[in-house]
Amino acid sequence: MPDLKPEPAAAGRPESWRYTIEQPDGRLLRGEVVGRTEAEALLKLRALGGTPLEMKRASAGNGLFSGRRTHLDASEALDFTRGIAELVDAGIPLRDALTSLAEHEKRPALRAALVRVEDRVRHGEAFSKALEVDAGQFPRLLIALVRAGEASGLLARNLTELAAQMEDERSLRQELIGQMIYPMALVVLISLTLVFLSYFVLPQFETIFLDAGVAPPPETAFVLAVGAFLRSYAVWIPPLIIAVAIGARLLARQFRSGLDQLVQIIPVVGAALRTLDAARYCRTLGLLLASGQPLSRAETVARSTIASPGLRARYAVAGEAVRAGESLSAALGRQRVLPAQALRFVTLGERTGHLDVMLKRAAQLHDREVRNMLKSSVELIGPVMIGILGVCVGGVIAAVMSGVLSLNEVVY
Repeated sequence: MPDLKPEPAAAGRPESWRYTIEQPDGRLLRGEVVGRTEAEALLKLRALGGTPLEMKRASAGNGLFSGRRTHLDASEALDFTRGIAELVDAGIPLRDALTSLAEHEKRPALRAALVRVEDRVRHGEAFSKALEVDAGQFPRLLIALVRAGEASGLLARNLTELAAQMEDERSLRQELIGQMIYPMALVVLISLTLVFLSYFVLPQFETIFLDAGVAPPPETAFVLAVGAFLRSYAVWIPPLIIAVAIGARLLARQFRSGLDQLVQIIPVVGAALRTLDAARYCRTLGLLLASGQPLSRAETVARSTIASPGLRARYAVAGEAVRAGESLSAALGRQRVLPAQALRFVTLGERTGHLDVMLKRAAQLHDREVRNMLKSSVELIGPVMIGILGVCVGGVIAAVMSGVLSLNEVVY
């Protein structure tokens, strides 16, 4: 066997190791094994048979600028959940489902996660425990539903419903991004128009006034000065925008509570974010209750999905009241965190004994409300941006024409 030099590795957290083995018939076999150290990974590698040719840590190069990630993004978490749900629902044993998904997965982060979970399940750990080992790797809701599914025998159903919920959230997120494309395109068009005027139109008029030895009118002088400024400093505007964005992000992390309060008072944005949080809370809570989770535990997980720290704190107060014996509708109503329509659904659900169903309907209602709200806002933004474009271009043309007319009066 070639001399595989051990690499230093932390002895606590399991890592993925990528290997190459030469089989007795001369074929090369490549794959991944999981081990807390390289020695442990080598023991597993020898058990596969053949001659090990190469083994290296699969997570190597996960630095800041390496482009490799150690966590799953929203799309990967959805594919993980949907893939497991489909195979388990088809009667495939969990271990075989994990192995099959890992073998055909091309994305490094998701493949490594599948390999680690499959290794723990193969060594006897429960699926929920295997997911819990990677802190922050998998959504908390996924772990809670897997635990409930293992206890009730409804793992496939829980994962299928969760995958459907994640699909809805991704659809809404993509719709939000799509709604912003048109306004952003208008912003780019306005910027390019101003740059074009500054570089190719206004210099011609500057030359005319200089040759004539006549001072332009104030409005024309202002437009010419703006054009000269853009020609001199336009190259620094993109880096400045990037620096401001980075600074704003850092400040948002430092003063997250204050920024959250500021965002909440913005008329359309604040209402949309509050409605989104309410829909996410209702959907998650309804899904957990339908899977058999008790209300006190389900409420804690549902609350963790809320994006706003201020709202999350108010939901926490309501959750404490629920654990003290108060009804969910009364606790949420006192904190005024849910819209009136959602609170009415919660009250009806408690009265009829179908709280999970009513919570899901409330979530669907508020998802539609957010979509309609954003559609109306974008329909308003379009004409406003077109008006701004017209004012900018028309203002430049009017200022230039004013200068030309004043020049004619001087000459004639």
